[in-house]
Amino acid sequence: MSSFPRSRNIYKQVPNLISLSRVIFGAFLINSLLHKDLRLFWLSLFLTFVSDALDGFLARRLNAVSDIGKILDHVIDKGLILSASFVLSLLYGLPRWVFFLLLIREILTIVVALYFRVKRGSFPSSNPIGKLFGLFSTLVLITFFYDLEVKFIILYIAVIFMFVSSLANLISLRA
Repeated sequence: MSSFPRSRNIYKQVPNLISLSRVIFGAFLINSLLHKDLRLFWLSLFLTFVSDALDGFLARRLNAVSDIGKILDHVIDKGLILSASFVLSLLYGLPRWVFFLLLIREILTIVVALYFRVKRGSFPSSNPIGKLFGLFSTLVLITFFYDLEVKFIILYIAVIFMFVSSLANLISLRA
């Protein structure tokens, strides 16, 4: 009885598959927002976080960091943030300018990243301030979902981190 030959390269795709799983978890998250489902909200939020942390960890551990993985991770994260902010602006009182600001930022980020891919041959990596922006974006999601009094304070802190992160990215690209 013969078996298929094993290829070590298949393991290098595991981080990308985990990134793709975040699309499903993100869909559940959006569904939980639309239906105000508390259990699904927390489960999908947890799974999104775990898959986001796990894909990068495994990519580094398996020596499978790639431009495709960076793009996939970035696009899925930003798609989730944009989708959630759109639903929050429709149903939870998030100001619409926040959604449009995020949309413009992400379009510009993609254009700049593609420009540097062509010019330098590789995509820029994320910065630690961007991780703080992601954390505060999640706090915005939670505070608006629960309609907490601190939601606008958290929102403005997130916007500040968004601008600082964008500035840090531009500075790092010039180096």
